[in-house]
Amino acid sequence: MATIASEPIDPPSLNPKSSSPTYDEVAAKVERLVGSDPTPRKYVDVVEHLTAEEVDILMTGVDKIKPIADEEEAAAYTTGAAKTLVSDECIEYLRLASNAAVDAANEIERVFVDLQLKIAQIDIIHHSGFQDELIEHERLYRRILAESRDLATDLAVHGDRFDLLIIEFCRDLTIPIDVRKTIINGFISDMEKAQKDAREVEDRFDELRISFTSFVAKFSSWAKERETELNEEMKQVLEELEDLNEQLQSHVNGLLLTAGVVGVSTVVFGLAFAFGPIGFFIGIGGWIATGVAGAAATAALLVKKTRVERQIRDKEAQRDRLEQELEDIQQARTRLVDLGHHRLDLFRDNVNVLRSIWTTVAVDARIIARWLEGSLDMVIWPPAMESSLVEGNSVYKTMAGYLKDYARGISS
Repeated sequence: MATIASEPIDPPSLNPKSSSPTYDEVAAKVERLVGSDPTPRKYVDVVEHLTAEEVDILMTGVDKIKPIADEEEAAAYTTGAAKTLVSDECIEYLRLASNAAVDAANEIERVFVDLQLKIAQIDIIHHSGFQDELIEHERLYRRILAESRDLATDLAVHGDRFDLLIIEFCRDLTIPIDVRKTIINGFISDMEKAQKDAREVEDRFDELRISFTSFVAKFSSWAKERETELNEEMKQVLEELEDLNEQLQSHVNGLLLTAGVVGVSTVVFGLAFAFGPIGFFIGIGGWIATGVAGAAATAALLVKKTRVERQIRDKEAQRDRLEQELEDIQQARTRLVDLGHHRLDLFRDNVNVLRSIWTTVAVDARIIARWLEGSLDMVIWPPAMESSLVEGNSVYKTMAGYLKDYARGISS
């Protein structure tokens, strides 16, 4: 990938009267940084280094783009686009799209598994009823994924055929033209069927996204209500826990006060309770030995203290359970939103990039058909085909390879 030397960017002016650059100034800056050997990658790299203000200004240039005026400009545009298609940059872009599609598919699968576990845990307590609906969405996604991989395999086969057989066959002037027409028209029919299949897969995927978006909204609404309820429960539990701890301290203080009532040194009395729970038994034994009627009161304090401690443990367990419930619901909601609003879109976008290979092959196949029909005087073949024939660069085969990688679920 070409490295672009970034032009120093001045810090924002603190003078509110400083004027913004014009479109022509920003465009000239981009052209200067791109240099005399422009490529799409260089333009993207340069624009990525612009300030936010400069990017916004440059975007207004879309309105300044004039429509293609004549056949000469149309031919130049087509040639430039075709050259880009066979460039290393474009092939690398397709490789990255293939890898991204594979990674997105794998991550979506992991998210579905994780969400199933989370919602199963939630349903044990709350019986939300969302688990069955989530499983149905996962099954639909897996069917669409399998269909898209089957389609990728078919398109890869067509790409290989086009690169290795169709182009060379149709240019072979020793083969009768009717035979060549039959071959190319049959190939176009196959590609049209692949296009129909691709549209059906895309339609099913859009239906999945719409349905899943509705599911996410429904779960999010339920989750927010439940989170509010859990936070209220948590607040009450914490208040009760604070009250119980105060009760516990009060009972311990009561024991120490009883020592003062009978004139016993609190230090001596405190030693009895330095041994933890068994200290109460020691204290009761002390009261019995003195003959003072303190044994029953101390026993009552022991029982009360034990009960309060048990209540504290129960409340702490309830607090921990509420915290876990809250965390499970929040995590499930966050992951569902991420899956519905980001990962499914990422998967679709990258699969669509791969399917654009079909468009390229189909367009070039129709060019061959028009040439064979005599309606197109093809003095110069499209660059991708010319590259495959003359330079031995199997462009379509390379692109087909990335489709195969996606179909197999591997990265390259």
